[in-house]
Amino acid sequence: TALVRNALVLTLFTDGIPIVYQGTEQGYTDDSNTRLPLWTTKFTTLPSLGFYQFLQIMLRARRDVGLDTFINAQHTSLYTTDSVHVFTRGPFLVALTNTGSSSGTSANYTVPTGSLFSGRTLRNVLIPSDTVAPDASGNYYIVFASGEPKVYA
Repeated sequence: TALVRNALVLTLFTDGIPIVYQGTEQGYTDDSNTRLPLWTTKFTTLPSLGFYQFLQIMLRARRDVGLDTFINAQHTSLYTTDSVHVFTRGPFLVALTNTGSSSGTSANYTVPTGSLFSGRTLRNVLIPSDTVAPDASGNYYIVFASGEPKVYA
């Protein structure tokens, strides 16, 4: 599920029009190449049965910065390796990984941002207790645990 969340964050925060497959919010992982009927889920909004609340948080974060602010902001890559991509879009610092939750490891990265965030401490909109503060050079130290994406604002 961490890989799916990383893919959803990339879809929602990179440039372009985000498209989310019908049923993703309900946790569908249909491999039969057919569209399953959505009514069988009873349109649940429970976090244990899909990605509904995850998507709701991501879309609310985009909306709360203002439509014009977000749409007119460019995706700017800051740090990229084979397993990590960190970029900004408007007021967001987005950190993604393709390691997945089954890797069982945590990874630490120092991301240079210069003066992009004016030395502010940033809060992860997914986990509000997860904050990052810049060092004297404006670098943010990001720790990935269980392959989960990070969206700081």
